[in-house]
Amino acid sequence: MDIIDYSEHRSETLLALGIETYATLASIFVLAQVLAHSSIGIGSSIQHWLSQSGMSVWTIAVASYVGTLLTEAASWASAATPIVHSQAPTHLAAWALGSGIFAGSSSLVTAASAGIILSQETKNYPEGSRITFGSYVIFGLLFSIFILGYYILVLSLFFY
Repeated sequence: MDIIDYSEHRSETLLALGIETYATLASIFVLAQVLAHSSIGIGSSIQHWLSQSGMSVWTIAVASYVGTLLTEAASWASAATPIVHSQAPTHLAAWALGSGIFAGSSSLVTAASAGIILSQETKNYPEGSRITFGSYVIFGLLFSIFILGYYILVLSLFFY
């Protein structure tokens, strides 16, 4: 009956991550809010760029991609959603925001961390078969840009 009495282990589970993990997560959320703030970050530039484009799908997706690339998915979603929703409270804008965030979350940070893991896993492979950090970062960025382009195309074709 572990399902019923899981609350006994809740504090152990939360403390297992360590204070460093929570401090890192908090700092990433703060960074995203600062970047998106209209007076101290790039928020006003993002708002200006989005409004000049008429809140087009591609600008929302690209802005959310870049924001996610600079921070991470959840923190950028919490920072950028009010900006996008204030100017374009539509389902299409929400899908474009989510698509850019999804593509951005599979970009540099994900590619870099996976590259380190794959590099360690393939260190005993012959020289030509190893996956290096640099090659995987390039692959991750190119693949995430492909994903971004695919989402922009699909949203542009099917939601207009």
